[in-house]
Amino acid sequence: MEARNNKPVHTAPNQGERFLLVGSELITFKLRGEDYSVFENATQAGYGGPPPHRHLRQDEGFHVLEGEFTFHVEGEAIPVTEGAFVNVPKGSLHTFENTGTGVGRLLGIVAPAGDFESFVEEVAEQVSMDSPPTPPSEPPDADKIGRIVAAGERHHLEMPPPPAEHH
Repeated sequence: MEARNNKPVHTAPNQGERFLLVGSELITFKLRGEDYSVFENATQAGYGGPPPHRHLRQDEGFHVLEGEFTFHVEGEAIPVTEGAFVNVPKGSLHTFENTGTGVGRLLGIVAPAGDFESFVEEVAEQVSMDSPPTPPSEPPDADKIGRIVAAGERHHLEMPPPPAEHH
């Protein structure tokens, strides 16, 4: 699964490294390269996605394999369906939500490789490829969110606090 020495890499449908992130995102790395990495992200319907964040050193792209999503990139809401692609340039504040009625699946690409994969390894629970391909829907508690934000800083992911509400 790791790309080295310009050799072809083949990752079969039920292969890869699988992680349960924040209890609601199932991330399966299909390729971990030196220049870029490829992963599949599965989320339950109604899942609000990761907290708004920006990758300070990586561009990120998403191809919708299944379902309906709304991406929020720098304040713009972008509704997407199966077959669509969304590019998120490094430094762009973004998140997404599964707005469909079933499990949604995205194919993600990050370049250059390194920071995102290390972040996932640190904050997510590695699970077996035999585990169900659909994640549960459990919101993270405040302690877990604090650990995620701190890990993000170590891996060049910035998660700004939500804007204060004005009364």
